[in-house]
Amino acid sequence: MNKQNIFPSKASLSSDLEKVLESLNLTKYYPGKLDREEVYTITEYSLEQSSLKNTQELAKHFIANLISFNYEGRKLKIVTENNSKDEGESKRTRSRFGAGNRQSKKAPEIHPLDVVAATFLCCNPIIRQDLVQRMYACKLAIPLMIQEEENKPPQFYLWAMRSLIMKWKTSQGKKSISQELNIASYPVETVSFIRFNSSELSKSSLLNWIISESETNNSHSIFFHRNSEGSTRNRRLSEGMVEIAWYLPQGTEKDNFQDIVSFTNLRGDARKYFYQLKLIEEIAAKIVILVSAEELQEKEASIIKGFLEAGKGVIILLTDKDLTAENEDNVHNFLDSNRFGKYLDKQLTILDIENKNNPDIRNEIRETINTIETRNNFKISLKNIAQKLAQNAIQVDELEETCQMGIKQAEELLEIIRREKIDEIKAKLLPLQGKLWAEWAIADKEIYRLEKIGEENPTQYANKQEARKIESRKKQFEIVNKNLSEAINLFLSTLLEEDGLTQEYFVRYLKLGLDEFSRQELSTSYNKYTELMKEMGETEVLEKKAIINTQLSKLDQVILDRSFGLEHLLREVGQIYTAVMARPESERKKFSKLQRLPEIAANLLLKGYPLEIMDGDVGSIPIEWVEAVLKELNRKLMQGEKRKSPRLYTLSAMGIQSSGKSTLLNTMFGLQFTVSAGRCTKGVYLQPVKLEEKLRDMLNVDYIFVIDTEGLKSPELSGNSTRKHDNELSTFVIGLSSLALIKLPGEDPTYLQEVLPISVQAFLRMNDVNLNPKIKIIHRNADKSSQEKLNNQKRVLNENLDKYTEVACLEEDKELKTFREIIDFNISKDVNYLPSLYEGDDYRNPIIPKYSKEVNELKKQIVYGIKFQNESSILNFSNHLKTLWEAIKKDKFVYEFKNTIESQARRILDAKWNKIRYEFEHNITNFVNEAYTIFANCISETYLSNIHAERKTRLLKITNTIFSKQEDELKKFFKESEGLFEDAMQQWENNTFYRLQDLRDELKNQANRQLENFENKRKVELSVSQEVSKYENIIKEDIRKLVQEEKDRKGEEVLYLSEQELRKLFEEKWRDWILNWSSYYESPNKKADVEKNILQKLNEWYPGDWKYIKEKIEKKSKLSDFSFNNFYILENHYHYEGKRTKAVDQKIEDFNDKLFNEINKYLQEKEKNLQPYQQSYITEILNKIKDKIDSQPPNPDDKTSFKLTKYFKIDLTLAICGQVIKQLEKIDQNFIEAQNPITKIKEQKEYYFDFFKVSFNKENSQSAIVAQLVRVLSEGISEKVGQELADKVYYQMKSFTYSQIFNNKQSLIADILISLAEKGNLKDYITYIDDPEKSIKECVGEYFDEFNLNDKGINKIIEKQVKHLVYTAKDFVERTNRYIENNSQDSRNIAAWIEKFRESADNKLIFKNLEKVETFGSDINDIDWDYIQKEVNKGLDSKQQELIQKFHEFSQPRTDKYIYLRNKVVDKIITSVIGCIKTCPFCGEICIHGQPHDNSVAHETPYHRPKGVKGYRWETDSDKNDKLVTKTCPQAIADNDRFRNSATNGEWVNYQDYRQVNDYYRSWKIPADASLESSSYWKWFMATYSSELADHYNAKEPDIHSTWKSLTKEKEIEKLRKIIKGDD
Repeated sequence: MNKQNIFPSKASLSSDLEKVLESLNLTKYYPGKLDREEVYTITEYSLEQSSLKNTQELAKHFIANLISFNYEGRKLKIVTENNSKDEGESKRTRSRFGAGNRQSKKAPEIHPLDVVAATFLCCNPIIRQDLVQRMYACKLAIPLMIQEEENKPPQFYLWAMRSLIMKWKTSQGKKSISQELNIASYPVETVSFIRFNSSELSKSSLLNWIISESETNNSHSIFFHRNSEGSTRNRRLSEGMVEIAWYLPQGTEKDNFQDIVSFTNLRGDARKYFYQLKLIEEIAAKIVILVSAEELQEKEASIIKGFLEAGKGVIILLTDKDLTAENEDNVHNFLDSNRFGKYLDKQLTILDIENKNNPDIRNEIRETINTIETRNNFKISLKNIAQKLAQNAIQVDELEETCQMGIKQAEELLEIIRREKIDEIKAKLLPLQGKLWAEWAIADKEIYRLEKIGEENPTQYANKQEARKIESRKKQFEIVNKNLSEAINLFLSTLLEEDGLTQEYFVRYLKLGLDEFSRQELSTSYNKYTELMKEMGETEVLEKKAIINTQLSKLDQVILDRSFGLEHLLREVGQIYTAVMARPESERKKFSKLQRLPEIAANLLLKGYPLEIMDGDVGSIPIEWVEAVLKELNRKLMQGEKRKSPRLYTLSAMGIQSSGKSTLLNTMFGLQFTVSAGRCTKGVYLQPVKLEEKLRDMLNVDYIFVIDTEGLKSPELSGNSTRKHDNELSTFVIGLSSLALIKLPGEDPTYLQEVLPISVQAFLRMNDVNLNPKIKIIHRNADKSSQEKLNNQKRVLNENLDKYTEVACLEEDKELKTFREIIDFNISKDVNYLPSLYEGDDYRNPIIPKYSKEVNELKKQIVYGIKFQNESSILNFSNHLKTLWEAIKKDKFVYEFKNTIESQARRILDAKWNKIRYEFEHNITNFVNEAYTIFANCISETYLSNIHAERKTRLLKITNTIFSKQEDELKKFFKESEGLFEDAMQQWENNTFYRLQDLRDELKNQANRQLENFENKRKVELSVSQEVSKYENIIKEDIRKLVQEEKDRKGEEVLYLSEQELRKLFEEKWRDWILNWSSYYESPNKKADVEKNILQKLNEWYPGDWKYIKEKIEKKSKLSDFSFNNFYILENHYHYEGKRTKAVDQKIEDFNDKLFNEINKYLQEKEKNLQPYQQSYITEILNKIKDKIDSQPPNPDDKTSFKLTKYFKIDLTLAICGQVIKQLEKIDQNFIEAQNPITKIKEQKEYYFDFFKVSFNKENSQSAIVAQLVRVLSEGISEKVGQELADKVYYQMKSFTYSQIFNNKQSLIADILISLAEKGNLKDYITYIDDPEKSIKECVGEYFDEFNLNDKGINKIIEKQVKHLVYTAKDFVERTNRYIENNSQDSRNIAAWIEKFRESADNKLIFKNLEKVETFGSDINDIDWDYIQKEVNKGLDSKQQELIQKFHEFSQPRTDKYIYLRNKVVDKIITSVIGCIKTCPFCGEICIHGQPHDNSVAHETPYHRPKGVKGYRWETDSDKNDKLVTKTCPQAIADNDRFRNSATNGEWVNYQDYRQVNDYYRSWKIPADASLESSSYWKWFMATYSSELADHYNAKEPDIHSTWKSLTKEKEIEKLRKIIKGDD
């Protein structure tokens, strides 16, 4: 490329350009002298943004608005005022010629596009890029070429376009492919719009319609047009200007253009602009020419011919509103005389606007652009166009010599970087900031925190850490001395040797190149990130959100590891400087040039490149580097402004990830903080913003230091917990700030829970060290329309602030204060609400002006609020930064809440396990329910067998997939638990993974059993169906005979018999037919003699006691006379030392009830699954009785302990056997009935009636099809609802209605304790203490009852499911109908319909007997499918309420169905939430583990109660003798007290030897800890119920400490509620 001098001298300015610049007060800035300081300095004008008063403010107004992304800044109208004494007049609408005092807007003398062009020419090349970025964000057309002077070539702006990054999507098949590319280098198709002479139709308006997705009357004015606000006819500088804009597709069918298209717009009559036409010929694939018919003459033909011969597509749009015959003749002559006919309808299309409205014109142009032919694929990049234009003497901004030098140097560096593999690039090119810097940072903190000290001496350990730091710096210096990479050497040499504009070009081009490099390497990751965020927003399922969040975290790390930007090069520069400066002066001499690096960094800081003050990758501050840069910055500013050290105000922004902090700061101050798809800002960055002189004098501040931070609550800091890192970060940032903005991404107050607990503790510490930062809370995407809503939000916010302040005060052991007492915050003034950034959240739309205006209003509040702050300076800031960081490093637990308590760790693990179990369970349940539906639809045993095999294989695959995913989740969970809960979690980690394996096997085995049951049940049904089919011919023949007899008797009259008459005739014969058909059937199954079988088994099991058993039975007459209800506890049933008590009887009754319920549940499952009676059931029942009795050892710690006798075992066995006879007989009878084909035939009575009707009259066939379809679908819906009901209720209760209570074991137990306290009944407490399982079941059962009573409960679920399945059924019928109607005529039959329906709905609906529909449709050639659809819909709608009512009993307490459902749901909840139910052998507290576990993991609890709660009393101390004990188990072990009970055979045993008593004692891990007191709840309980407890246990009242007596029920309940809410 030829180098060019693109800047003309002022002496050569054209009169038009000179006048425009003078009018706009821009003369002093021409050419290219408007720099960063002028544009970004905060001025009073930029804050007020008031109406324009004169022409000289036009450019200032445009820039101020554009910098803050307000596209309305291009609407330039000057406000004028007329004086009048009558104030009332000013409020009335007036004629423009009337008198009076009013404001009016008039168009300025300067055209708005002239303002754009002049501003463009006056900006320096770097600022021009910024201007282009903002114009693009505002979706305003960007100047691509400007004709400064009439007789000289125009200038093409390639450099200005270099910073433009565009996102769009294209479709490839069914997928949409995302693109995010630098548009200057990307080849695109361009459509150019030009005009010959003037036109009644606005070309620019037409362009806006074509590009915009909105309607023509509502399209955004990308291109300024004649009807835009501020438009005038006196356009000067912008004549001949070419503007560019882009259409960005979304990869959908709705896209107007399927790929990115650029549109250029030539301002003025194209015939006057030779160079511009040259540009269009090079850039455009298609050209749209607006011209009137009469203007098509020779000159126009020449231009058009050139386009056509160049292979372009040309669209001529005739702008005549009325085309006369003469006009048409002229067009034809034009075509003929120029031989354009050969191009017509190919490369050349002529359109007109006659009798067409705007949308019609737009649509026709769009369609023609998409279809018109071009000779070649004209896609070209702006970069390639520039090369061609330069050869044609057109000036290109990028060819200026200084620019070329900067680009060349940057390209050399980029070439080196591109050669490296992305995964190795940082390690190879930037070695100082990798492992060595991380090692130094860890050691730097460890000197003070001693977190890994172990048993070492603290001083020696600290010295080791200091040595680690020295060694790291030494190794860094060795690299600087000998092995700096080629890339970093080139970077350093360019920074040190170049200055001024060359350096600016170099750094900007390098930054853009590195960003493009990262985008290319990370495009897949960014696309995946966007997809996952979309999924996150669309799902309400917490488990799925957790999975997505895990994937996002991994992607964050990938993006972080592979990102390579300017900030990484500058970070390496900082490490190089620090490594060199750490050496003795003698070793530094050869690196004297490197001592200039802080000066260069300070220069870059003033040019808009942020200074990284905290490295987010390692969580540390390169303090020497930051201090040096700030010192240089201070020197430069003092030098430049010739005054003392600049006065500072520090503003920071905090918030959770993606809350829009960086976007807010960029909009507010025109900064360059990074905004991207993944983790936007990493670490802490600083940028200075200058205030104008007038504001400085007013506010006593010269610069605002703006600090941007990475998002809080992020899991990325390797080796530290997120919580700890975020606490450090927030403390540091808030400590630096005069004002902290806390940014929340919406109105949802849950976001406050993420940020406020961290921030509030930081504020409290700031208060302690005499710092008083102010805060503002900013809500994004907020709706300000409802003041009531905003007031309520503020109230909630105020409550949360005070709540977290109270917690923080307690944690820090401070006097309780409100939030306002520790921080400068006014709830009325310091809460701001910002609207959405884009209209409809579509980034293709412009940034909403309202957002910009609200941000400017916030900026105004901040700036004018500065005057109330104390003065600071850069050096003061630097010193404070260092002091603050040192303090943070020395605080071992940086403002953490005390989450290290083991109970909290356990609760978190239980909640995690609960989620894992629930997700595993939920997935397997869905699989099983789907399998049930598929099994139910099998029509042959062979197919059924194949399906079973396929499902078993699939089950194995699904369980293993879920297992792997959950295993990864657990690994991540335990890894992330390092730090806060590391010690607590480690002891449970291995067992949790074993439990996951057990869970997988348990659920898999359970599902396999269910699949087997489903198969067996369906086999029985298919067997019966086969039997029924044997009767089909007999049945149908009987029906046909009757029909023929009636026809013979009545003739044609039978065709007109009514439904009622046919029904009567059918009913008269049906009973006879049933009797007749029954005579053909002989059941292969004989009724079992269950009682005889049981007696045989009893004789086998109890041969020695058979005589006793016979005598007992003979007294009752027969075994079936025994039952649960007449079993009573006798004295010979148990051994008990002491007098028989009700307490002992109650315990035995509870034992019996559990056993009865277990056996009852076992038999109910057999009955439900339609299993045949087998004698093995009796053996299983006897085994259950034996195992239950044998596993009931005497309770060693209980004064009501007993031992069961053989008489109890026999009497209980007889009672159970007598009871189960009835149940087993019912199972047998049900199975036999189910196999009886006559029973099935009776059930299908309506089907045969329909056959009867059709046999009379074929015209009934279609109604019979409908009737059978409705029957089949209704029965299927009923069966499916019944099958899934328990799962649906369980899911609703656990995940939604009672999600907090059932979240984990501790929450549920806390709820039970609240209930017990509120009831205030010792009997209920004793039940819980002695038999917690029973109390838990009662509690969960009560919640089931409550759920059923509230908001229709179970009925609501039934209703919802029935309606959903009815809708699904209708939908599949409609889909099948559409499919059949689209088939060929010979395939539109009922058989094809059934086949398609079965294929489509196989796993969604149950449709047994669907094949019977074919009976009625096989002879119909032309079925009316619309009729079928309509009538089936009506039929299902009419059945809907009947189906809902069918399940009514499930919601009616005390009915068998309700009790069955209740037990099933309660059992599922307890299994998933409670887990281990074993109790401490001393105090009776439940094991804390939220999952069942084997002996490899000990039972344990941190909540040991006072042992007196379980009845322990003192026996050896004369003063305390017989008093209930208030010590806890750990205290008794620590003190080595003694105990004795039946388990020790009355012998005294030391507590420290408790594990030697027996296996059960050995399975408990109880620490010896004298400090481990009971929870305050059980202290309160013992104090409150001491007298009643003593009476219950026949003991003396305990000695209650005075502090126990001060505890209150209300306070204890409040604490428990916090546990449930997760606040504790």
